[in-house]
Amino acid sequence: MNFPISYLLLKIGYAPETTVLVAIGIAFCCMFLRAYMLRIMIGFDIRRFLHVVVLNVLLVSCLSLIIPYCTTFLFEEGIIRLVISVPICMISTTCVIFFIGCSEQERSFALKKIFQLKQKFFL
Repeated sequence: MNFPISYLLLKIGYAPETTVLVAIGIAFCCMFLRAYMLRIMIGFDIRRFLHVVVLNVLLVSCLSLIIPYCTTFLFEEGIIRLVISVPICMISTTCVIFFIGCSEQERSFALKKIFQLKQKFFL
């Protein structure tokens, strides 16, 4: 479904970035349709899903954009900005996902796995 809609919008004269927005919009529609079907089949709680999953993903997405977005204004466009902003993006996004996006159980599981990998490779 993404291809024909994107093609039509590009043919009309929309910017190429529109294709990404079309894909995101279709993905959201499909997600809500799947949740609705699950509600009918097994009594899936859509409100809980929206609160626990969707709002958490939106919060993490918005917060992880702040620091990388600021780095684009601090440096002029070029290789230096790329070399500085990529690690900053990776670190800030990882921190936001770990501390805000993960539950306590998920954090402890991740730390346990990191410790196991550290033991395996560095000892």
